[in-house]
Amino acid sequence: MFTDDQLTNDDGKTVDPAKIQQTEPGNILLPHEYNSIGLIDGQHRVFSYYEGGRDEAKISILRVQQNLLVTGVIYPQNISRTDRSKFEATLFLEINATQTNAKSDLKQAIGVLLQPFSQDSIARRIVNLLNEKGPLSDEFERYFYDKGKIKTTSIVSYGLKQLIKLSGEDTLFKVWNHSDKNQLAEKPIESLAQEYIKFCAAEINVFMSAIRSSLPPDRWTADSKVKGRMLTTTILNGFIICLRLLVEHKKLYAFETYKNKFAASDLSKFPFSTYKSSQYRKLGEALYEKYFA
Repeated sequence: MFTDDQLTNDDGKTVDPAKIQQTEPGNILLPHEYNSIGLIDGQHRVFSYYEGGRDEAKISILRVQQNLLVTGVIYPQNISRTDRSKFEATLFLEINATQTNAKSDLKQAIGVLLQPFSQDSIARRIVNLLNEKGPLSDEFERYFYDKGKIKTTSIVSYGLKQLIKLSGEDTLFKVWNHSDKNQLAEKPIESLAQEYIKFCAAEINVFMSAIRSSLPPDRWTADSKVKGRMLTTTILNGFIICLRLLVEHKKLYAFETYKNKFAASDLSKFPFSTYKSSQYRKLGEALYEKYFA
């Protein structure tokens, strides 16, 4: 996507795009600065035409054998940054709908831009907030190259989305004491969504803080090299489902109460390793029965 660009013909004269009536060669002059152009899709193919590097002698021969077809979009000057981002996100999803499917975590991230008030997006935004402050701070993946951290997709899809949904008896929405909360489902606005996101993150952080304080510090990690690590998708979703059951049975507590209940039966000795892969519900129910029933 281009901003502040200039079209010229082979004589170096500026061309007005509105006056182009037929296909003709031209040149696009881009500002020599960061973010002057954005690539929606095909980044690797474009980079293969980059001039320079240790293999330039070999690549230069191949580069002239095939032209790279690129479709460019020039924005009107008055379009906002938000509208640009939404357009680019929508275009990316449309391109990948008929080609290699985009990864779920990328779709969730794009969904936050396109549908910020959907159930998935609100859950994803809560994860982002949990990743900024609290016992799960900096424990979730932020970038594709993050290693030894929690993947967010399954947490959003199988844990948080059900805990924060806007209807039902087992959702934080039910216990959120806000006079205008029904508007979030019927006619949402950003300020109200932000309040709900902060409320949910606060309740989750209280619960997770009690869990962390009831365990040996070295186990509070997503590092797969650590035996008995607690920050796995299965265990986290299990605790989130346990919290859903607490909401459903009207048993939300303060930090000290949670901690005392976990201490009564020594949470560190709970057989987490017996629950495999997607046994989220089974684990959540077992935790609830042992510590809160």
